[in-house]
Amino acid sequence: MANVRHFWAGDRFHRPPPLEAHPPRQHRSRMNEQEILRIVDKAVDTFDGNLDDLESAIGMLMLGRHYGWRVILLIHSPTTVRKYLKILGLKNLREVLPEVGVLAHRSNAWRLLDGTKNFWKVVRGQIGGIRSARVDKGSSDTP
Repeated sequence: MANVRHFWAGDRFHRPPPLEAHPPRQHRSRMNEQEILRIVDKAVDTFDGNLDDLESAIGMLMLGRHYGWRVILLIHSPTTVRKYLKILGLKNLREVLPEVGVLAHRSNAWRLLDGTKNFWKVVRGQIGGIRSARVDKGSSDTP
C-alpha cells in the first residue's frame, strides 16, 4: 500500500476522503440547542473527576457552536479533544458542531489556514506556529 496519511477521528484512525468528497462547509450546528443541553446535562450528571475538566469540556462544546469544529481542533491538541469528548460522551465533534461556525473568521489560526490544504498538517503538528486560541472581533462585526 502506498504511503497513505490517516487522521485521528475521535475513536480510531481514518483515511481522509478525496477533497472532492468533502461536503460544502456548513455554518449550522448539527444539533439544536435542546440536544446540546441534553449532552451537557448528562455529562454533569455522570461526571466523576476534576470539575475544571468538566467545565473546560462544556466550554469547548459551547464555543464550538459559534466557531465550528475546525477552529476547536486548531485551539486544542488532539489529546485534549479526546479527553473532552470522553467527558461529554461524544464520539467526535462532527456529530455535534458545524464544520465552520459563523464566528470562525475571528480566529487568527483559521484566517491563516482558510482556503489552504494545510489544515490537517497543523492539527497533526506537522506545521508549527499556527495553532492559536487568539480571536479578534474585527471591524466588520457589530457589537
